[in-house]
Amino acid sequence: MQKTRFRYTKTGRAKYISHLDLMATMQRSFIRAGISLKYSEGFNPHPYMSVALPLSVGCESLCELIDVAVVDDITPDVKSIELPDGITIIDAYLPKRKFNDIAWIEICGKFYYNRHSTTGLSDSLLKRLKNDSLVISKKTKRGNSDLDIAQYIKSVEITAQDGILS
Repeated sequence: MQKTRFRYTKTGRAKYISHLDLMATMQRSFIRAGISLKYSEGFNPHPYMSVALPLSVGCESLCELIDVAVVDDITPDVKSIELPDGITIIDAYLPKRKFNDIAWIEICGKFYYNRHSTTGLSDSLLKRLKNDSLVISKKTKRGNSDLDIAQYIKSVEITAQDGILS
């Protein structure tokens, strides 16, 4: 048994597929492609699959990671895996690091404003994101906790044009 890491995109209409539905979709696609998955033992066996940072419904990504435990010692051919429109497997390889070792991610977003001018908005948003402290509330299994994410922000760039902040 070995773990294989798949790098994939989730764009277009596929951004509305929930995390649990995505896991089921991936599992069915791997089975159709002839990839032998490693299953847990017990009353209700399930394949060993783990997504690095699951996306919220409605979010797109060009670089998502999923680790899958496979029985065979060969890296699967990604061209043989059929997935719904919007989900494309880019690469499959043996992972050299754990998901916990991910140091940073790049996030790009667009905000559309149809009633208000974006004049000054980009400056105030940029000032807020470059603060020494940026505390968010994080929901955990044990309740809510506060997390200062300012130390994790590598760089911020904001542009405004025609009612769109990006």
